[in-house]
Amino acid sequence: MKIAFWSVDSRCGTTCNMLAVAAIFSLLYPKTRVVVKNSREAKEKEVRKQEDADFFFLDCGAGSYEKKCRILREMDLVIVNLKQEEEHLNRFFLENKHLLSNFYVVLANYYRQSVYDPRYLEQVYRMCSEKCVVISNNSEFEQACSRRRIRRFIQAEYRQTKSLRNERLLSELTQLAHGILRSGQA
Repeated sequence: MKIAFWSVDSRCGTTCNMLAVAAIFSLLYPKTRVVVKNSREAKEKEVRKQEDADFFFLDCGAGSYEKKCRILREMDLVIVNLKQEEEHLNRFFLENKHLLSNFYVVLANYYRQSVYDPRYLEQVYRMCSEKCVVISNNSEFEQACSRRRIRRFIQAEYRQTKSLRNERLLSELTQLAHGILRSGQA
């Protein structure tokens, strides 16, 4: 299954979220082969060649759909990373949502106090709440991202979580991993 991680806007945590999901995948499904690439490394032929992997995660980064459409159309699933702000949500849901057939939305750096939560997306944009996952704001996760130690952080926390905040993060990543697996079986 080929999965693109993409965002319309920069600084949505696309790369960090992709690497964290890949790390949790390896822990939840140890016999599953996951290949991770960024769009600069992966050529079109290489994307097609990755069919021997169970899951091929491609980091498409940020940019307009028009710039990324050829790659996104070839994917079985697109994980759309969005900021929890109205203008960013509108940009995706009003301009790009209709272009994607199979996608999940990840609200990155999620704050529970915000009005823009999964219920809001369901009511305003008719987004199925099962296809929306939040990744809560987490300073330890952000530090791991900035130090490029995401896999190590996820593995350590999976073995023994040190805080409720990290336990919530693992739960959110697990929810997304299960959703990806269900999409691949459908």
